[in-house]
Amino acid sequence: MFHKPSSLTHYSFPSQGIPDITTRYTFNDHISQLKKAHGPIAIDTERADGKRYYPRAYLIQIKRENSSTFLIDPIENAHNIPSLAHAIKQEEWILHDAPQDLPCLSLIDLQPSRLFDTFIAGALLGLRRLSLQKMLEDILNVHIEKEHTAEDWSMRPIPQAMRSYAALDVEFLHPLRHELIEQLQRKERLSWVEEECTYILHQKPRSAPKEPWRKLQKKYKITNRRSLAMLQLMWNTRDRLAQKRDIHPTRIISNENLAYLASKKPRSYGDVRSSKALRSQASRPYAQALSKDAKKAWALPENKLPSLALTYSHANPHVSKDKDAHIEILKHALKECASHTQINPRFLLTSSTIKDVAREEWKRSEDVENLLRTHNVREWQIELLMPHVHQHMNLST
Repeated sequence: MFHKPSSLTHYSFPSQGIPDITTRYTFNDHISQLKKAHGPIAIDTERADGKRYYPRAYLIQIKRENSSTFLIDPIENAHNIPSLAHAIKQEEWILHDAPQDLPCLSLIDLQPSRLFDTFIAGALLGLRRLSLQKMLEDILNVHIEKEHTAEDWSMRPIPQAMRSYAALDVEFLHPLRHELIEQLQRKERLSWVEEECTYILHQKPRSAPKEPWRKLQKKYKITNRRSLAMLQLMWNTRDRLAQKRDIHPTRIISNENLAYLASKKPRSYGDVRSSKALRSQASRPYAQALSKDAKKAWALPENKLPSLALTYSHANPHVSKDKDAHIEILKHALKECASHTQINPRFLLTSSTIKDVAREEWKRSEDVENLLRTHNVREWQIELLMPHVHQHMNLST
């Protein structure tokens, strides 16, 4: 049972010691212990972001309030994951910033039926410091170190210091949940968090952009169509090589260097090999493949080069003549609502939703309310925003 310290207390190790990794030999025993425990499941994952191509989990941390902490290697235990899913699927899961972890868990068919997201709870309480480390400090007087966040969690064996870090990530999620629920109930906001967590659970993953290399065109202001063709070809080659080796594409050549190389329009292997874009020892072995892309781009006729136009698709191509006025109404309503609730505006209404709703034709507040629902704005958000929208629509007429 956790007792809140009277002052900020540093925790360097889990209270029950540093767990060993659950292997195929200990898996059944650990799952049995997990089943015998009670209450919600605190869960977290560690990935190899920026290191590996595939966004898979390389470690899963699981704890119940009266259980040990289990560190499960989902790679070694791949054939056992269905047993884990069966054991925890019907329980409420506690995660911090669930959208960061749910996709990689979903890849191995681990999905909760109920969710409590401590990040969302803090956001809807109006807290300003929303990282797990800061929320534990502010709410529980607990300090944990976060120095292993960017480690390569695909490495084996996982060192003791990293296992300690991983276990601490779920050590305090249960008491944090208890405290947050008490505060939410006092402010009558618990239903908001429940609705938001339900939305997160059923949110469909974003579809991959058809032309992902376009983001570099925009960021690095590439204005030559031949350069753009090189960028497209080199991007696709980099992605293919990264996928084959299961390394992050930027470990082959960074986005900045890829854009720079394409902008210089090299003509030969020598041009590519001597470019400052390939100064990195890690990038040089790929000079041959990238130079082939440069030659392909030079061989393209003008009418086959990609367009410079950045196109954006909208469900409704028509744009209201009152778009700018609509934006002002929604922005003023959002500002007032955020001030009244002390919730960061981004959790009430996103800038992209403001733009999408503003494009539409509307005359009455009921029209706005229906459009907000169409754009997946939740009922708790609509209930908070609409009085302010209605007021500013009246002022603008």
